[in-house]
Amino acid sequence: LMGTALYFLLEDTNPPKLIFVALAIALATIPNLGGRFVMPAAGMILAVLVGWGLSFTNARARVVLAVLIAIAFSHALTANRKRVVNYSTARSDFVNPLDSVYTGAAGIVVNSNTFLFIADLQNAVSIAEKEEKPLVIIPEFPSYWVTSTQENFMPLDLFMLPGTMPEELVGLIANKAEEQVRGKSVLVQKIHGTRFGRRERRVNLKNVKGLGGLLVKFNKIAETQYFEIYSEEPVLESETDKLED
Repeated sequence: LMGTALYFLLEDTNPPKLIFVALAIALATIPNLGGRFVMPAAGMILAVLVGWGLSFTNARARVVLAVLIAIAFSHALTANRKRVVNYSTARSDFVNPLDSVYTGAAGIVVNSNTFLFIADLQNAVSIAEKEEKPLVIIPEFPSYWVTSTQENFMPLDLFMLPGTMPEELVGLIANKAEEQVRGKSVLVQKIHGTRFGRRERRVNLKNVKGLGGLLVKFNKIAETQYFEIYSEEPVLESETDKLED
């Protein structure tokens, strides 16, 4: 797309230039781990706009467009770096050594939000371990499992299921997830970890696909700043007798 657009723009064959620019911008909204953001395709859009600007015959118009593009992209980069954790923030923000809460993380420094989030995970894990059951973390928290001696029973990010996924498939995933959490302690994030840049974004657990009926048979036994801790309800003796009868 970018190559085709640049060819027509630079060769000045008078195509509908704005259509190519619109297509380039539309392509940039493809869902990614950071959400629907233009920045993953910023280079492509920048190249198209610069090519368009070079087609101007008026030198002053080219300068004005170049300045506007520079201002727009500088603002976009700065705003997204502060908003989304996928994009690096300023080096001065990274002041917390991670090895104080994560074994094997020597040499890694993170910002205060990430540090508090991971430290709170360790707090939640210590509470859940009192149940003396295997642990499940929802959505997944892969970094925790790197040094864990326990198997990760839920290698699936329920928070990231596409919104267009058919309900039948969501049901199959939910059933499989329910099988995996039986007899275990479950930690559920209250915020979006992948979007925890400079501010926290709360998760509405009721809206998470596949999670709605997953914890029906569980009791919330504790809660930390960023996690809820659930334990499966024990089968009552009277219910056991009914099953035996």
